[in-house]
Amino acid sequence: MKHIRKLCLAFLTVVLAFSLNACQSESSSSSKKEAAEEVMTFAQILHDANSLNYETHMYSKYLDKYKTTRTYNYIMLSRYGEIIFEPQIYLEKLFHRDRKLDDSKGDKETIDEFLRMGGEPHYGRLTVTNYSPSKGVSYSNSSNINGGMTWMRTPDWKYKLVGIYEEKDPEVGHSDEFYNLCKAYVDKFTRVEDNQFVFLEFKGDAKDNIDLVSAFRSLIFDNEDFEKERDNITSLDLQLQIVLEKTENGEYKLIPNEAKVVIKSTFENKETKIKMSTIDQYQLYIMGINQVSEIIAPDPVKELMAQGK
Repeated sequence: MKHIRKLCLAFLTVVLAFSLNACQSESSSSSKKEAAEEVMTFAQILHDANSLNYETHMYSKYLDKYKTTRTYNYIMLSRYGEIIFEPQIYLEKLFHRDRKLDDSKGDKETIDEFLRMGGEPHYGRLTVTNYSPSKGVSYSNSSNINGGMTWMRTPDWKYKLVGIYEEKDPEVGHSDEFYNLCKAYVDKFTRVEDNQFVFLEFKGDAKDNIDLVSAFRSLIFDNEDFEKERDNITSLDLQLQIVLEKTENGEYKLIPNEAKVVIKSTFENKETKIKMSTIDQYQLYIMGINQVSEIIAPDPVKELMAQGK
């Protein structure tokens, strides 16, 4: 009898363990499915949006090593504004900072300091207002020697506001490239939530999707060096973070709140013996969706446009 009881107990233990594992597996599968649906909800809402109020921050850090010599470049850019997508019009404040350093030019201690800092440059050196009445056309202003503001076509600032005239249209999650990047990793996101937000994250190797990463990167950063050295990439790590806010105005909804993309790359060119590492970070904060019905050109820009400038 005791032997039979032991067999029954062992059988029940096995059944219970199997059931528990099945429940955990089902729960994990359900969480993955929920995360995937919410990632695509975020991406689809932004992709289909008519307008956005936005805040974006980006920085790119680039370190070259050749024997004992290093060069270190960075660019930091913040943008605050509003945009209508069809036809494209936007008005924004832009904060810009960049620097190029070289060991051979006496910058060793400064490079060491920036590498220890570990994060993005903490403030913008240059503040500009941008207005774009249509895709490919933009006007920018900056303070003049009398303390007033001077507006010109953005390309006309080429020699006065170095780097500004090269800036791209604001990337705010509306692009096909951002949508496709989310879709490529949709089933690999983890999910955490609290009373107010849902947090979704993917971290992993992205070497198999270099084309997708490069396409998204090209919307924000100068992509020439990345593309030129892509065959020499030794590692490509990608981090995607998505946050949705829970809202209940008579109906429960998840609203896109913010997104973060971090791209870490290492390169080794065996012919030139140069090793390179880059860190690119992009952060988007969504302040309002489909709340902009009109963007009015600043009066000085209206005058320039009337003059055919």
